Amino acid sequence: MIRTLVAIALVAATGAAQPPDSTEPASAGPSAARSCIDLADVTNRHAEDSRTIRFDLIGGRTYRNRLGGDCPGLQAAADGFGALVFDVHGGRLCRGDLVRVTEPGGARANLRTAIPCPLGDFVAQSAPAQPNRR
Repeated sequence: MIRTLVAIALVAATGAAQPPDSTEPASAGPSAARSCIDLADVTNRHAEDSRTIRFDLIGGRTYRNRLGGDCPGLQAAADGFGALVFDVHGGRLCRGDLVRVTEPGGARANLRTAIPCPLGDFVAQSAPAQPNRR
């Protein structure tokens, strides 16, 4: 019985010593990934490719949201053809909330037929180095 408990404790300790997920920025701390961001802090949002959206926040902070898979129309929005529309409930944008891509100048009907894609975690990006000013 004691040997079994020791073996379980060793397995648990080895699992805790695993290196951090390589998808996080090297300089990011434990709070690098967040499940929500406050909408009032968002100054800009931009599709980067078929599954990534960048959110610029007040104070120069940037978060990237990597969706679980390709989202229809997101690449076109990244190329400047389409608008991002978020289904938001409350003042925060959170993992699992939906984003849709509409055609530029499209009618409201396009919004209803656009395929929704769930957001993932918001991962903090390293801030650019500030130049030394003397």
